[in-house]
Amino acid sequence: MKRQLIITAGLPGAGKSRWARRERRKPETFVFSWRAIVQQMCSRDGDPVMEGYAEALGPLLRVLAEDQSKMTTRLIVDSTNHERGLRNAMIALGAETDREVICETFDVPKDLCEIRSKLSETKGGRLIFAEIASRWEQVLPSEGFAGVHYHHGRRTSPEVMERGQKRRRSLLSRLRAMLKE
Repeated sequence: MKRQLIITAGLPGAGKSRWARRERRKPETFVFSWRAIVQQMCSRDGDPVMEGYAEALGPLLRVLAEDQSKMTTRLIVDSTNHERGLRNAMIALGAETDREVICETFDVPKDLCEIRSKLSETKGGRLIFAEIASRWEQVLPSEGFAGVHYHHGRRTSPEVMERGQKRRRSLLSRLRAMLKE
């Protein structure tokens, strides 16, 4: 099996991370999650953007891809990759590290993603979601990937998703109340 760089592409809440977690169980697979890196950086004191952490993510991924090239067959990058420029950078990285680049595209309607996305739980998160959605560029097979696979997500109605979100918020508020006691 040829070494692969597998990228995910889709709006927040489309199911990319869930898919990546399931794929991580396969042998010789490593998942690089942008969310985990950003959350770790945001937990520090200070503003991660102002302190230049965001600019460090690209070089970090490059080093990781080079290291993982020796150790694993499948490297999955779990991120939105919502613009062609971002995806082109991943294709170039695949060429540099001698990996075929495959794109797993999560083509889920925006309204469902918005309900499912954890970003929608805060005002700032909703602004980030809106910004990503406004810049979304559809993945085209002609972009240069070795393969493009389309995922259409679960066929869950917005009402069912909203009920689930309300239950999750209720549980979180009860847990916070218990912790304050």
